[in-house]
Amino acid sequence: MSLISGLFTLPFGAAFHAYKQARFELPLEQRSWFGSERVYKGDPRYAQILSTLPSSHIKSAMQPFLDKAKIRKDLMFIETPTLGFCSASGTNMFRNGDAVVMVAPGFYETDKDACSWIMKHEISHIKHNDLFTMQCVQFVCQLAASIFGMCSLSFLPALGVAFTVGIVSQALFLQWREAKADDFAIENSSDEELKGGRRILMAMQEADIAKRNTLWKRITISASGDNRLDVLHPSITSRIQKIERALHARNIDVDIEAERRKLDSGLKAYITNKNREIKAVEQAGGTFGILKQMWSF
Repeated sequence: MSLISGLFTLPFGAAFHAYKQARFELPLEQRSWFGSERVYKGDPRYAQILSTLPSSHIKSAMQPFLDKAKIRKDLMFIETPTLGFCSASGTNMFRNGDAVVMVAPGFYETDKDACSWIMKHEISHIKHNDLFTMQCVQFVCQLAASIFGMCSLSFLPALGVAFTVGIVSQALFLQWREAKADDFAIENSSDEELKGGRRILMAMQEADIAKRNTLWKRITISASGDNRLDVLHPSITSRIQKIERALHARNIDVDIEAERRKLDSGLKAYITNKNREIKAVEQAGGTFGILKQMWSF
């Protein structure tokens, strides 16, 4: 019995996370002199509180695109501290819960076009229900591995097989979906937003190259600025090349000097500060902190 319960903890953990994405709710609070009260979706105060959030201008700017792309109208944009620049929660299919794109504070103001490109990348994950499907894929693969292990192996090898299958299946699925999210953002971006996407990826690449000042960093970060530990995303180099091919297909000339000025005047300092936050999380969380960082854009 302990063998069965131990093995099946992994796949049903993935199933639980799939359920959480389908039923995700943004925690909103109504504050008063006497404390604060959690306000749930369906409460008349819910929409009013959303309209007062400092990120409401982002929602207004993105709404025409959401309508055109047939994204749920109640998709929210929230400026909140996040390990990456943007992240997403929720689905476009299950609408009883919330769907949210979380944006790092100050990113939109630092470079609107770069932020818009990344937000469209995250919107793709919601539109195509990637956050839910990813957990379902992991659940199915780990369940199959657990059944195989229960029938053919002893407990520890069976647990190792189920765990490894879950990690590998998730990494392969996410690599594919991250590439498709880039394709969606490229297809649905203006010329300036495409340049912004290229700009933020180049800024990330240059920031990673600057980190190569220790033996460990030289092992984990390539000379071109690609994070070798990030198995959940395509390499930054390949992502930049994909945007550059799209710009070339549109016959858009990139003014290298103008792009460099934009990068140096805003994104570089912003990313330096963001990397300090990420480093603090890595130091506080160890391996878990590094893995959590990989989940963000």
